Amino acid sequence: MEIQRLTLKNFKTHQDRTFEFLPGVNVICGENGAGKTSIFEAIAWVLFDATSGYGSGFNKAIIRKGANRAEATVQFISAVDGRSYVVRRNTQTGYTIFDPQVGDLGLSLREEVQLWLQEHLGIRNAFPLRDLFEQIIGIPQGMITADFLKAPAQRRQVFEPILQVSDYRQAFENALALVNFSQEQIVSLERQLAVQKQELAMRSQYEQQATALATELARDRQQCEELQQQCQALAAEKQQYEAAVETLNRLAQTCQRLEAQLRQQEKLCRDRQQQLSAARESQAQCQQLQADYDRYRQQEDRYRKLEQQLRGRAALEQNIRKLEQQQQRLATRLASIESQRQAIATIASQLAALEPQIAAADTLDAEIAPLEARYQQAQQADQELRHLKQQAATLQARLEEIAQQVQALEQQRPLAATLSAKQAERERLQAQLSHATAAHAFAATLDPILNTAQSQATATDPRVTAAMTSLTAAQQFSLVATAIQEGLEALQQLQQNYHWLLDQLTALRQTLSDPAAIPALSRTLEQLEADIALAAAAERSLLQAHALEEERNRLEVELRQLGDRQQALEPLSQELTTLERRLQKLRQERADLGQPHAQRQLLLKQQAAAPQLEADYGRLCSEQASLEARLTPLYEQRQHYATLEEQRQQLSDELARLRPSYDTYLQHQQQAAQVESYEAALRTATQDAQKLQADLAKAQAEYKAQEQGVDLAALKAVRDRYESLHREYQRLLGAIPEKEKQYQNCLATLQRLDEVAAEKQKTLQRLVAAQKHHYLIETARDIFKRSGPRVSEAYLHTVSAEADRLLRELLNRPDVALRWTSDYEIQVNEGGYWRPFKSLSGGEQMCAALAVRLALLRVLVNTDIAFFDEPTTNLDQMRRQQLAESLSNLRSFHQLFVISHDETFEALTEHTIHLERSLP
Repeated sequence: MEIQRLTLKNFKTHQDRTFEFLPGVNVICGENGAGKTSIFEAIAWVLFDATSGYGSGFNKAIIRKGANRAEATVQFISAVDGRSYVVRRNTQTGYTIFDPQVGDLGLSLREEVQLWLQEHLGIRNAFPLRDLFEQIIGIPQGMITADFLKAPAQRRQVFEPILQVSDYRQAFENALALVNFSQEQIVSLERQLAVQKQELAMRSQYEQQATALATELARDRQQCEELQQQCQALAAEKQQYEAAVETLNRLAQTCQRLEAQLRQQEKLCRDRQQQLSAARESQAQCQQLQADYDRYRQQEDRYRKLEQQLRGRAALEQNIRKLEQQQQRLATRLASIESQRQAIATIASQLAALEPQIAAADTLDAEIAPLEARYQQAQQADQELRHLKQQAATLQARLEEIAQQVQALEQQRPLAATLSAKQAERERLQAQLSHATAAHAFAATLDPILNTAQSQATATDPRVTAAMTSLTAAQQFSLVATAIQEGLEALQQLQQNYHWLLDQLTALRQTLSDPAAIPALSRTLEQLEADIALAAAAERSLLQAHALEEERNRLEVELRQLGDRQQALEPLSQELTTLERRLQKLRQERADLGQPHAQRQLLLKQQAAAPQLEADYGRLCSEQASLEARLTPLYEQRQHYATLEEQRQQLSDELARLRPSYDTYLQHQQQAAQVESYEAALRTATQDAQKLQADLAKAQAEYKAQEQGVDLAALKAVRDRYESLHREYQRLLGAIPEKEKQYQNCLATLQRLDEVAAEKQKTLQRLVAAQKHHYLIETARDIFKRSGPRVSEAYLHTVSAEADRLLRELLNRPDVALRWTSDYEIQVNEGGYWRPFKSLSGGEQMCAALAVRLALLRVLVNTDIAFFDEPTTNLDQMRRQQLAESLSNLRSFHQLFVISHDETFEALTEHTIHLERSLP
């Protein structure tokens, strides 16, 4: 897989930019704010759906200011078929994927696009692409080594999710809910099975109850049929008796009705007689009050006419009040104008009195103006002088501080002078430590050789001694004496050399196996490293001395310039107090004079307004006379209305006197008009009463004749017998539905118990299945519990082996080793000694952490592309150079992307992109 091109449109600071990438290390350099990280964010957004911690606000955050959408396009070579594809993502339209040969692939849904990208990026991990990039592929700024410096518990929180070890623990914990649910199902099924067994235990009782109810229902139905026949016969006989009684009752009701109607009609006759008497009395009362009634109506008409005439009185009063208000306002204005006329008469004398004051004010103003200008100059000079003194004090303090710093830096010079010698000593000790480590490793090989040599020497020494004794005895033979002597000498020399070599090997073994040699060298080297760091810091401090000297010279020049400016401003500043007293005195004299110019202008303005004032006075007098002329006829009309009001009051008094007679007449008028109608109603009521008396006598005669033919005792006996049999019939008939209901309930219960029996078998089957599932879930949970550590160990072993290989590749040194322990700590072996991560130097930590992170990338994601955002953060120049060289040695990855704010990588990488900060 290889990223070839990135095109950005309105993406953060990039308006329309295209970037080309090559295999190997691609470095993106530029100042802060130039948009380096935006390139990583765009690639992560398009290919991995990563939002760089923005969350749902990422789309708004990446849109360039002034634009309404942002777009990023990535062209890459697929890891599946080796072909080039183009993926475009827009904040509004979403994803679009192009195949240069086929065209648009028609993938727009995020889920479809993610599956396609995961396949063609060659990523076979089950992690979502976003999590893979944010945790593994895209190494965040400043975090390459930070996670490895944490405590063991914190390291587990970081790396166990990456290694998916926590997934097994989470699955184990989540499976507890399944275990509980399965156990609850088993308990529920067992409880349900117990309930079903309890219900089936009542089956025989319900069967007996159903048989008894069926027998009772048959007996009750037969009795009901017999009682129904008897009731029908008695009902026919009872009906005959009741018909005769009904006729008798009907005649009795007729008699009662006619008696009630007769009583009511007689009462009506009495009421009609009372109404007629009252009407005749009302008629007499109306005739007596007729004169007062007519007088009241005549005077009431006159009263209404007077009220109509008085309706204009309110408008008249309103008009009079309006004119009187205008008259009052005119009087007020005339009084004001009169006071102004009197004031204008004294203006000439006032103007003459103001002339001396105006002259004195002009003289003082002419004297104050230059003094104020000089006073302002003196104030500015005084303020500037105080500011210059503060600056001079600040510069003097800085000069003293610089002198102290220079003195302190000079004290570091002897320490800095030892840097070269200490670095040479460090190289010598490192070489000695490497030799000692190699010798220590060789000692293990020398042990079996030395042991074998000592064993052989022990075995051969007696044989050599015996041979030498035999040869010495054989010297008596003169023919071989010389040869034997030479052989003895050679054998003695050989034995001596052999023992000397054995002694040397023993001494060498003791030297090589000295346990205190390597730790002593390591401690010496650690102390030397600390001394070198101090000497290097002292040397860097000396570089500041020249800058401090230049700053001191510049500050001394500025201090002299400030002194010259102070001397120039001092005379003007000294005048400030004198000028202030003089100016304050003149200002007080000027304030005592007041504002004579303004007073003169006001008086002249009033004097100029005198003609207009006289004209206004005349006009207002005319208006006042006109108002008086308009008010005179209105006052006359008011007097006329007062006369009408007196007449109306007289009529009101007379109407009040006649009102009782008028009201009494009205009360009796309507009833007096009903005399004739009441007389006719009385005659009609009397005739109706006579007719009702005749009808009542006839009905009473018919009732007595019918009463002689009715036997009430026989009717009572038949009715009692019928009611007794009917109640028994109703009792039996009413009990049948309830018994039928009980019988049907028993049958339904028996049917339900049949279903319960069938359901019991199903419940038993489900219980067996649930028990099997529960066993399966507990087994799976136990597997999850035991699989986590095994998977962690397998991943750690694989990642550690890959990181070990990558570290040697990064450092280009075959004599180093790396291991990643079970608590996720990095340890590095150099010279046979395992060093923990915190004891490594900054550059060594960076390379070791980089090796582990790249191994995670290779093992977990199986990709050969990686992203590094500012990997040189907090590194000095030497360590940045070492990191750049390490990345350039890395050949196992096809393509690397590095963001850097400096130019360390430019000389060691294949492709560099320079970015400059653009204007918005």
